[in-house]
Parts: sequence; C-alpha cells; structure tokens
Amino acid sequence: MKPEYDLIEVHRRVWLMQVQSLMLTKKAKSTTTTETNQDDQQATCEKLLRERSEEMNLEIDLSERELIQKNSLVEFTSIMDEAIQIYVQEYGIKPLEMTRQLKKAIVMYNYQSEMLERKYLQETPNQYQIEVAKLLVNMRRDVEKSKRVLLKLKQGAVFNKSSISFDSIQVSMPTSNDTNIKNDKVQQQQLWNKDEKQIRCKKFDLLAIHISQAEQTYYLFQNLFDYELSKI
Repeated sequence: MKPEYDLIEVHRRVWLMQVQSLMLTKKAKSTTTTETNQDDQQATCEKLLRERSEEMNLEIDLSERELIQKNSLVEFTSIMDEAIQIYVQEYGIKPLEMTRQLKKAIVMYNYQSEMLERKYLQETPNQYQIEVAKLLVNMRRDVEKSKRVLLKLKQGAVFNKSSISFDSIQVSMPTSNDTNIKNDKVQQQQLWNKDEKQIRCKKFDLLAIHISQAEQTYYLFQNLFDYELSKI
C-alpha cells in the first residue's frame, strides 16, 4: 500500500537550475517581450537539451575519429594499446562513472525533495509549519552536502585524484657534495625515490586531515538535524 502523500497529485515537471538559467538567458536576448507560459517553457527546455545532446554527440564522434587515427600509427603497438586501455579504465572511466552516479543521485534527491515540497504545500500548512519544514529541509540539505564532500574526498584517496591542493607540502631536496654520489646513477635514483616517498606520505597525511574534518562536519550536521527533528 502506498503512503498517503504518494496519492496527492502534483505537477511533476522539474527542470535543473542550469537549464532554467540557460532558458532565461536566451529569453532575455530574444527581441520578443511576450510572456511565456509553462508549455512554452517546457518546449524551450526540451529544445535546449536536444541541442546540447547533439553537441555532445558531435564531440564524441570527433574523439572517436581521433582515436582511430592514432591507432593507425605504425609506432602504436598492441601492447601500448592494452596498457592505455587498462590505465584509462582504472584511472579515467571508474572515477568518471562514480562522479556520474553521484550527480545522478543528486538530481534524483532534488527531484524527490521538490515533489515532497509541492505535496506538502497542497496540504495548506500554516506559516509556522512552513517555517519548520523549511528549516528541516535546509538542515537536511546541509547533511547531504557534507556527506557528498566526505565521499568525494574518500574517492579521491582511492583513485589518487584528490581535489584538494597540495601546494603547502614542502620537502627539502637531498643534496650532497660527494662526487661519487653525483656520478652514481643508482644512488641518485635512490635519493629521488626517497624524496618521492616522503611527498606521498605527506599527501596522505594532509588528505587524512581533510577527511577527518569532513567527517566531523558531516556528523555535526547529522546530529543537529536529528535534534531538530526529535523536537517535532
């Protein structure tokens, strides 16, 4: 049996803010000044999405043609192709797929939130109830945003694609006046490897600090939301 709020009929057309903003921009540039109704806005948004879809398809076709040309090079061997495929799959496609899933989840969350708000307003709540609902919605949004930040940091650690800056990391380069070391390529490589290891360790330490702070922020927002919800 469906929950009672699912039986409430509401207008279900929802467009992303980016699409609405683009529609308003194009409307502002238009020479016509007549007001547009919802059907006109619907048609305009659909047209914008079709145009963007066509642009993306052209970009994909261009990239595929460039890839075919590169694969036809004499120097391009099957071993090189296999290595590139593995690298792209592991460090390119997987992170992008996780990002796509995250954006898809955000869209679905925003859509469901909009539907709940429309259904709630149809129940004709009083001003106090509206203010309480807005407070809870905003607090819940903070919870979800902080959760996304935390997940993004953890994904960055897994795929070595962190969005934080490591410019503050400073590692002193080892120097030596020993002529033997300068002339010994093996010892030079060992010094470079040691320095690179120190940089990696400091990066992980800095990333761990950011993840810890993100976890604290997430739990703080979650506890505040639970507290306000318990007072109802």
